[in-house]
Amino acid sequence: MLKLLYSFFRPRLFGMINFLRKTFIPNCNDLRDETVRAEHGVLAAWLGLLINAILVAMKLTLAFLLASSNLWIFPMALLADAMDNAGDMASNIVTLIGFRVSSKPADDKHPFGHERMEYIAGLIVSMLVLFAGVELIVSSIEGIIEGVVVSYNWWTVGVLCISILLKVLQGFMNLRLAKIIDSPSLKATAVDSFVDTLATFAVLLSALLSILFHLDFLDGYFGIGVAIFIIVSAIKMLQATSDPLIGKAFSKKEEQEIVALAKKHPEILGVHDVLMHQYGPTKIYISLHAEVEGTTSLVEAHDIANRLEEEINAAYHAETTIHIDPVEQEEIDGGKKAQALIAAICPNASLHDFRIRKKQEGIEITMDIALDDQDENKKKALIQTLKKGFEGAKLQIKFEHSYSC
Repeated sequence: MLKLLYSFFRPRLFGMINFLRKTFIPNCNDLRDETVRAEHGVLAAWLGLLINAILVAMKLTLAFLLASSNLWIFPMALLADAMDNAGDMASNIVTLIGFRVSSKPADDKHPFGHERMEYIAGLIVSMLVLFAGVELIVSSIEGIIEGVVVSYNWWTVGVLCISILLKVLQGFMNLRLAKIIDSPSLKATAVDSFVDTLATFAVLLSALLSILFHLDFLDGYFGIGVAIFIIVSAIKMLQATSDPLIGKAFSKKEEQEIVALAKKHPEILGVHDVLMHQYGPTKIYISLHAEVEGTTSLVEAHDIANRLEEEINAAYHAETTIHIDPVEQEEIDGGKKAQALIAAICPNASLHDFRIRKKQEGIEITMDIALDDQDENKKKALIQTLKKGFEGAKLQIKFEHSYSC
């Protein structure tokens, strides 16, 4: 149903959003500008605040009218839905503040800028929504135990139908703006809007059952259902906003893309220790080690690193730092042999920093092995296999955790 509504409203919705962007956001298409990006979030917050304020006013007014004609017994399902919209208003206010603060430039105390405030704002909102959901479950259970009954009317049906339409509109608006600026917090808000439509639909169903079949005792049960929707939505929002704060691993696909980009340069023999750090949606820092032949001069190696840094920066809108590792042909061949031995036991493991040093007491080989699984038995098996493969050499093996997912 949502897809049918989206296909119908999409051209009109896109036109309206583009009109609002051009009206309220100068240089709205310059999305690499932190200020422009933040203004999109501010626009979404103001639109959400307006829609949710209308919904809260409508539902609370209706709840009081119903309670006044029903011995001041409030309809818990409708009240829960109104509280959900009130929580969304708080969410919009926090998002508004978050985007305003996140657009501040870097300073002495915050050299990477303030963009993570967007995630912190989303985290605060998620907690508020979660607490509201738990409180509503408690209130609904109390109503069921006390045997509370609530009678709805056709005005309720009309208000709830308008509410569903407005929430669907808000969800698609947030989703569109989230895609434009690639914002996880706005995506979470869009998901929350769609979940709200399901919650409101549950209240609508409760009202229809009350009007048509006089099943007035179901209000508390539907209140619990709405509260569960709220809690599930809050948990998803918590995950979406907390992962970037904790330090979410970048994907294998992204790592492979960066490695493939580096290996387009024939001078680069291997790439390892690819790391990506994110200090906000537009603040991405990438570092990696690139292997070149040991005979490469420092000037040549510097030029190779500079060219690759520029390419990665352009592709990922990031700031990249490359460490050059010189390697000899003997080490390249030895590394291939070691990688084949490792792959026989741990196919997903990767080898890097393979070095051969000839000393008076014999040959010493050092290497780093990145593992997804830090299983001790696998480590012991790898050590034994490599010792047999490089018999006579002294091995120094360092195991690392793979930081991609």
